[in-house]
Amino acid sequence: MTLRVEETKVVTIDDQTLAVDTLPDNVQQLVAFYDDWKQREMDLRSELMAMQAAMRTMQQQIAQAVKTSQEAAAKATAEAEAANDSSVDEGNDGSEGGGPEA
Repeated sequence: MTLRVEETKVVTIDDQTLAVDTLPDNVQQLVAFYDDWKQREMDLRSELMAMQAAMRTMQQQIAQAVKTSQEAAAKATAEAEAANDSSVDEGNDGSEGGGPEA
């Protein structure tokens, strides 16, 4: 739903309220331009608000993706270290010197 600016029906100049449809054509045209610009301003503000909301969502997605990536990297590092520790323990049979002594 697009919000619409109401057409300006009256203007107040120097504390005098005047109906737009009683003013000269060139003034009515200026008021119509003003209303068009006011509508454009409202449309741009709406678009900006939507963009800001989308950017906040994107920031949240970026932060979550970074956290997930960091957690996965930390888990992989921990698993690699555990596997490395396990293989070192399996290779150590408790003997010194690495072989039979003569």
